[in-house]
Amino acid sequence: MIVAAAIEGGVHPDFLAQLRNMVGRDAGYENKAILFIHCSSLDSILGGAGSLSKEGMPLNIGLLKKDINRKIQETGFGRVDKHILLQYLKNKSNELEGTNESIFDYEDIIEVLGDSQITSSEYRTFELFPDENLEGLNEKKLIARLNDNHSHYVRISEIHNYGLDETRLEKYYVSAK
Repeated sequence: MIVAAAIEGGVHPDFLAQLRNMVGRDAGYENKAILFIHCSSLDSILGGAGSLSKEGMPLNIGLLKKDINRKIQETGFGRVDKHILLQYLKNKSNELEGTNESIFDYEDIIEVLGDSQITSSEYRTFELFPDENLEGLNEKKLIARLNDNHSHYVRISEIHNYGLDETRLEKYYVSAK
């Protein structure tokens, strides 16, 4: 038996918790298993359930990051695009360190792994401004420029997204006046 349910359509989390409790215990549910695929932290669902993201399991975040790193290296991405993806993976990892990371936190980078290049419109996804001058740089200068680009992107995004005083832009960027 397969039950597919989406909370968005009105299925209450308590129903999913009830299903979880029935599996392996109630008549008709002996020797059965249940698999939840979700991006929530509902204790009513998670309590008493095993996780595919714990150590040694296929969705373990450490294994996932290693796999993403390997796929970046093995894909047909150019040198600059590989550096962009690796930097983003590192930044995302640092940003999420100490939190309850999941595969959903890496959705944007996983999606792009099926492509062969990063388009200029995708730079925003990786918290960068498009930069046409990356290709000719040696590795050290490329990494430094990407780090600098990322810092500027984050600073400007924070000022705009959090409604911080626009004069802060002028403080950092003379041409913002």
